[in-house]
Amino acid sequence: MFGDLAGMLAGFRTVHRWDQRGCGRSQGQAQGRSPAGGPYSVARSVADLDAVRRHFGHERMALLGHSWGAQLALRYALDHPDRVTRLVYLSGTGLSTDSWRDAFHAASARRLGADRARLDELEAGSAADQREAAVLRWSIDFADRTRAGAR
Repeated sequence: MFGDLAGMLAGFRTVHRWDQRGCGRSQGQAQGRSPAGGPYSVARSVADLDAVRRHFGHERMALLGHSWGAQLALRYALDHPDRVTRLVYLSGTGLSTDSWRDAFHAASARRLGADRARLDELEAGSAADQREAAVLRWSIDFADRTRAGAR
């Protein structure tokens, strides 16, 4: 899955595609138990992803996850924000708890910086204000925030 996308990205970045434990061509259950949890726990999957990062010698990495992989990528990014540069979350189902929300909103506010006050002003305003608020909200996902409003 996503082989075509990986091929396109490979001309610009190093791409590693990985079959998670028990999926695709992986060897399945590892011998013995890990301190990170059983062979198919979220903690084990996060530890496996970190082992892939270490194996390839990456200090930080961009993640793309789809379906359960999106949940895993999000959990990894929340547990290890210093090891993730970008997150692409495709068709995930979210995390089973709301424990990530406070950290997400705090990080968003930090990235907005001085624009946080403007966002607060706009959120209860007119339709035009709502559009400007939406652009401010998603602008933090752009390397160049000035391009967020481009059509």
